[in-house]
Amino acid sequence: MEKEDKDFQTISILIKSKDITLLRKKYDSNYNSKFKNHLTLIYPFSGLDQRLLSAHIKKSIESVKPFKIKFDRFWMFNRNSYIYITSRRDRTKLIKLHKSLNSGFLKHIKISKHMPYYLPHISLVGFRNYKQAERLYKQISGEKLNMDVKVSSIQLMTIDHNHNIKNIKNFKLS
Repeated sequence: MEKEDKDFQTISILIKSKDITLLRKKYDSNYNSKFKNHLTLIYPFSGLDQRLLSAHIKKSIESVKPFKIKFDRFWMFNRNSYIYITSRRDRTKLIKLHKSLNSGFLKHIKISKHMPYYLPHISLVGFRNYKQAERLYKQISGEKLNMDVKVSSIQLMTIDHNHNIKNIKNFKLS
């Protein structure tokens, strides 16, 4: 019997920014627009009751007001072949939101195996090996980065086994 390919879900902030899209196109030779600019709050999971999940998300964000994020630096974890865009100044807001969502009903959801701890980020480009990533990171890490993004909602995305977005459910911040 063949293994059935399953859909999965993630909770993210979809980022509408032409500047970030231009950076991704500039540095990622495999740029694919089907991967929307996003900042993951809760890493992939599946098989959860959708009614309970929606109620948990609403409760987790009930006191969160819309806010801005200033993305101000490039980042790379040791021995990871990805380069990210992060925020020094605003990461505590995002970590607090992550912790609120990653509690109760979702406390069993783990951070990505590629990251040692939760660091709010947008993936800029991934490489096949660390040396390629390190080479580009050394070139761009000194570049000034100053991008403001307004966050007024978070998204529950359902994604199929081919990484196509099947559904997006918006949850507005109060």
